[in-house]
Amino acid sequence: MVHWRAASRFFRTLLVVLAAQVAVVPNVLAYEEGRTEYGARLRLTSLPARVHLDSPVPGFSDGGQAPLLRAIATWNAKACSSPVFVLTEDEDDVLIEIRPIVDDWKFGKAIAAHTDIDSDKFHGDIRHVVIEIDATRTWSGETSVPSDALDLESVLLHELGHALGLAHSRNQDAVMRAGIKPGQTRRVLHDDDAAGACAIVRTVTLYDAESASEFMVRLWRSKWLFITALLFVAGLLVSVIALVKRTTYRQSIHETR
Repeated sequence: MVHWRAASRFFRTLLVVLAAQVAVVPNVLAYEEGRTEYGARLRLTSLPARVHLDSPVPGFSDGGQAPLLRAIATWNAKACSSPVFVLTEDEDDVLIEIRPIVDDWKFGKAIAAHTDIDSDKFHGDIRHVVIEIDATRTWSGETSVPSDALDLESVLLHELGHALGLAHSRNQDAVMRAGIKPGQTRRVLHDDDAAGACAIVRTVTLYDAESASEFMVRLWRSKWLFITALLFVAGLLVSVIALVKRTTYRQSIHETR
C-alpha cells in the first residue's frame, strides 16, 4: 500500500511538472500558426516560395517593388538561414500573388490589405496565396511615413507572414500583431516573428521527409499528442511498477506466515 501511494504521488508530481512546462510556452512565444477550417496547421511544401507582383502599386516609381524586396529580404534574413521568398517576374508556378486593387475593394474601410490562402483543408498544405492591397489608399515607401499614409513595406511584411502560414501574434511588438495605423512603421521582425518563421522552415524540412515517415512527422508536429502519449506511458509504467511491488509484498507476507 505504501508503494502504491508513493507511485501515485510520483505520477501527480509528473503531471504538475508537465503542465507547468506547457503553460510556460505561450508566455515566451506568442506567435500563432494559421489553421484550416478543420484545424490543420497551414504549411508551405517547398522553399523558397515564388512571389509575383501582378501590377504596379500607384504612387511608386518602381510600382512598389523596392518595399516588396525589402520585406522579402527581412523575412529571409530571419528564417534560420533558409530563404523563404523569392521575387519573380515569371507568372508561371507562382505561389504568392500580390494584387493591387484599384476598383471594387471588398474588405471595407478598416482593412487595407488582405491575404487569402488556398490550402488542403485536411493537411494544411498551402497551394496558392493571394495578397490584395487597397490601391486607392495613400501608400508610402519613404523612411519617414506621412501621417496620412500607410507604410507599404510594413504592410507587405505582415501579409507575407500570413503567406508563410502565420496568424496574428499576441505579442504587441511583433510584426504579426493585428493592425497598423497611418504614419506608423513596423519593418523589423521581433524575436517572436523570427521564431515563427523558423518553425515554418522546420515544418517544410519535415514535409520533404514525409513520404518516408508521414506518421512520425505528424506525431512530432503535434505537441499535444506527444504530451498525451508521454503521460499515458508514464502512467502505465507507474501502474505496472506499483502492481509488481504490491504482488511482491503480498508474496512476502504469505511466505512469512
